[in-house]
Amino acid sequence: MKKPPYLVSLFISGIAALALIATPTGATSNGPPGKNTTNERGDRIWFGEASERLKEVAEIVDDTVGHREDVFAGTALTSDRSMIEIYATPAAKTHIAAMRQDIGQDFDSMVRVIEVEHSMDTLLAAQSRLLDSNELPKTISSVGPDIVNNGLMLATTPDPNGAPRSAQSLPSVSATPSPGGPKIKTRVRPGGINESAGTRLNDYPRFYGGSAISGPARCSLGFPVTLNGKKYAVTAGHCDSGRFFNPGSGTFVGGTWTTTWPGTASRYGDWQLLSGSTYATRLYSDSVSSSASLAISRGNTGSRAIGTELCSSGQVTGSRCRYVVTQIHDSDTYSGVRVGYLTRTIHDPNRDGTGTCTGFRKGDSGGPAYYASPKHPGTVEVLGIISALPGPGYCDWNGYLFTEFKGMLAWNSGLRVQGS
Repeated sequence: MKKPPYLVSLFISGIAALALIATPTGATSNGPPGKNTTNERGDRIWFGEASERLKEVAEIVDDTVGHREDVFAGTALTSDRSMIEIYATPAAKTHIAAMRQDIGQDFDSMVRVIEVEHSMDTLLAAQSRLLDSNELPKTISSVGPDIVNNGLMLATTPDPNGAPRSAQSLPSVSATPSPGGPKIKTRVRPGGINESAGTRLNDYPRFYGGSAISGPARCSLGFPVTLNGKKYAVTAGHCDSGRFFNPGSGTFVGGTWTTTWPGTASRYGDWQLLSGSTYATRLYSDSVSSSASLAISRGNTGSRAIGTELCSSGQVTGSRCRYVVTQIHDSDTYSGVRVGYLTRTIHDPNRDGTGTCTGFRKGDSGGPAYYASPKHPGTVEVLGIISALPGPGYCDWNGYLFTEFKGMLAWNSGLRVQGS
C-alpha cells in the first residue's frame, strides 16, 4: 500500500524485488551452447536463465529488429538461453553489420543469424489477410507469426466437450500476404479457452502501475503515457468504458478518454486511455500488501525475443515473473472479441520448460507487463498490459496474453511511455 502524501512511512525497497528477476543463475546445458529443444508438439521450450551479458546483447538486438520488421522476422533465445537467434532476410545485412559493431567480440559467441525468406511485415500482412478473409475455419481461434518456422501459427478451438482439437481434423489453410503473393507456411497447434482477466488496493495520486481500479469492472492500472503534451494512464479496453476509482481510498483514478474495445481491438489491441488524475512513473513490484515499487525507464516500442521473460503487476496477484514469451504480434479471441497485437506467454516459475496455471488472475487486467532494464539498472521497461489468461487445463500451451505497446503506437505513433 502506498501511504497518502501527508503520512510518513518507511517503504520496502523495490530494488530487492528487482534483484529477484535479474540475478542470473546460469543457463543449463548438456552440450555445446546454442542448443535447442522442442516439446511433443514441436514447440521450442526454454530452461534456466540467461546471463546478464546475454540480456544486454538481446536488448541491443531487439532494439534494432523490433524497429525494422520490414527486413527482420524476429528473434528467439536458444533453449539453453546461451544465445539469441536473429531471423533475417537478405536485405538485413547492413543492420546485422551495425549490430556486430555495437555488440563487439561477443557477437560470434552469443548471436546466431538465420536467413529467412519472409520479414515480419510480410507475415503480418498474411495474418491480416487471412483474418479478414472468409477462408479461415471457425475452428481456428488465433493466428500469429511463427518466428522460428518463418510462417504463421494457427491455434484450434476446443471441441464441443472442451478437449483440445487435433490439427488433423482441420481443413488445410493457405496464407499469402497479397493476391498472387508468396505462399506462407502455416502450422497448427491445439488452442484453448481464454478468459479476460478483468474483476493495489489503497492508492492515491500519483497512481502507480498495478494499483486497483474499480468502476465498470474491477481491473488494474497500467502505466503513464503522453500524447500531444497531455498525460494519460493505460488499462485494458475490456474493462469497459466509464469512471474508475481506487476501491481502498475511494479516490478518482480517471475516466475513459478513448478505447479500442470492442470496435478496433483487432487492429490495435485491447486497451484504453484514462484521464483526469495524475500518474507516477512507477509500478508496484511485490506482493499485494507491499508498498515496494520500481521506476519505469521506458516503453518497449518493438517486441521481445521469444524465450525471454516478463513480469506482471496487478491488484489480485501482485507481481509475478517468469512468463516466457512464446509468440509476438499474435491475435486471439476472448469475451467474443478478436484482439490483435498480443504477446503470448507461458508461466514457467520453475524454469523447467513447463507452463503452469500460476500466473495472473481475474482482476489483474490492465496491469503492466514489464522486465528489468538492461540499460538502466534498478528500473524496468514496460512491454504492454495484462489482457487474458488461459482457461483451466490450457496453461501449458495456450498461455497468458499481454497487449503490446506496439499496438498503441499503431493507433498513434506520437504516443510515448512517460518514463523516469
